[in-house]
Amino acid sequence: MYYKKLQTIYSENELSKEFSISLLDRFDDFLRRNHKKDYLSPYQFALENDISVEQSVRFLMYYSGKEGILDVLPFVDCLSPTCHSSRIFLNDMDEYLDNRVICEDCGRTYSKENILPFIKVYFDIKDGVGIPPEKK
Repeated sequence: MYYKKLQTIYSENELSKEFSISLLDRFDDFLRRNHKKDYLSPYQFALENDISVEQSVRFLMYYSGKEGILDVLPFVDCLSPTCHSSRIFLNDMDEYLDNRVICEDCGRTYSKENILPFIKVYFDIKDGVGIPPEKK
């Protein structure tokens, strides 16, 4: 069921026009190795697969959304030198983009205009998506 879902998303979005089928297999391997981590890094996926970060994010975005297997975790890095937790996760983008973002660790405030160019993303496997430990 899990791998069939990966294949369905790949074919329905015509990803073969931009990404080789071997990337789908490497994505499967990546998910199996990293599914217990707090998040999946598109930067790590790019590095491991010799693709650009932009390509990595674009590929992973196809697997997110309502019908996908991934959730998107947008964040910005806090720039305060006294901050111990450098990431500010933007759980509800609409809420943050209409207001200011406050770092819960150090209290520094950022405006929408200041953070938009610096938003980064991680991905998380949605609850209920079962990833088998071994390939069949």
